Amino acid sequence: MNQRCLSQPTGCRHPSHGIAVPAILTMSLLVSAPLQAAAQDEDPSDMCDRVLAAEDLTGSYSLELSDLMMTMGGAPFYEHDGGTVSVTLSSLGSEVVLSGLPGPYGEVGLTFAGADEPDWRWSDDTELAAVTEEDMELVLDCEIERLPRLVGTFTGQTVDGYPMEHVMRLVVFTEGWIFGQWQWVAQTNRGAVTGTRSLSFMSQ
Repeated sequence: MNQRCLSQPTGCRHPSHGIAVPAILTMSLLVSAPLQAAAQDEDPSDMCDRVLAAEDLTGSYSLELSDLMMTMGGAPFYEHDGGTVSVTLSSLGSEVVLSGLPGPYGEVGLTFAGADEPDWRWSDDTELAAVTEEDMELVLDCEIERLPRLVGTFTGQTVDGYPMEHVMRLVVFTEGWIFGQWQWVAQTNRGAVTGTRSLSFMSQ
């Protein structure tokens, strides 16, 4: 199966183990309140194979940003700058527009990923995400690629003037909960510098 990671290629893993959901629920994934709600839902896979329109996601959200994991020369290090901000999702035609991000980012346009989009996997680094995609697939009884997914790309600039290519990949897990990761890469005179942080949107 062709895969695309949300973080480093070494983070790609196939959801092939057969752990039962009750066993998973006794483990550390319960640290996530939205995941608890999904696990207790009578129909947690309501988003599985569901086709959404941009207006279905519009509204105000509390966005929790993880600490930033950066790499320089292949070595990871962390910026402990995570936190929670209020953001808005609005619709512009078939596009979802994210506004309210901290920093000089303005608005980010997000489009729904097509069925031909490769599988998405994110890093299992605990600094970035409390749960893995395998946990989510077991609890929701649905593969990530069968859930509504959004992707947005834009170009920024480092403080030194180098261009930064950004990509956000988000998955609509349940009604009112969207999760994903935000990556960027900059080619500098010291080589490639990358950044990754997780994003968890909860509707307000």
